[in-house]
Amino acid sequence: MKELIQSIAAENHFEVIEMEIMPDHVHLLLEVDPQFGIHKAVKTIKGKTSRILRQEFHWLTTKLPTLWTNSYFCSTVGGAPLGIVKQYIESQKTSQSLWTNSYFCSTVGGAPLGIVKQYIESQKTSQRK
Repeated sequence: MKELIQSIAAENHFEVIEMEIMPDHVHLLLEVDPQFGIHKAVKTIKGKTSRILRQEFHWLTTKLPTLWTNSYFCSTVGGAPLGIVKQYIESQKTSQSLWTNSYFCSTVGGAPLGIVKQYIESQKTSQRK
């Protein structure tokens, strides 16, 4: 999956700075040209990985209605040092899963990680209900 996402990024001229593949979701730190757009980057990654994986592993077409959901979480990280964001993504290997088939993606350039923490807390709360 990592090689596939890296390949898609290279084809579309955006950079994967950090990536963690979890059993039911993916964390990405991306640098995307504003003219290309983060929405298009995520849509391209989801679309191409779904098509390629379903071709390679035919059972995915019979067991799952879709490989990915339409949802993803995205935040800019210009207010936080890039090293901290990378560390957060790397730490997700040992954290408990919070999102199902969702992307955490970030573009370098704007708001702090407080938004991410609020989202994570809201997911924990909604899962308990």
